[in-house]
Amino acid sequence: NFLEQVASIMVLIFITALALPTLAGYLGWAYFIGRIAFAIGYNRYGPKGRIIGITVIDLSMFTLFVTSFISVYRLYNGTY
Repeated sequence: NFLEQVASIMVLIFITALALPTLAGYLGWAYFIGRIAFAIGYNRYGPKGRIIGITVIDLSMFTLFVTSFISVYRLYNGTY
């Protein structure tokens, strides 16, 4: 599952970083930490242990998706 999402996450981080580099870095780290929490939770507690990790992953992914559109909008209008 991680390998399936790496390409899309990297593209979203790159697009967001064009106009919002600090935010893109924080969200990239949040995604990374969420992945670690996901793996540890699943390893220790089974399927129910994934909840914290998947919540962090989904929130960071959704935020990267939204901020990538904001970044493109800022670059298009020259307001970055």
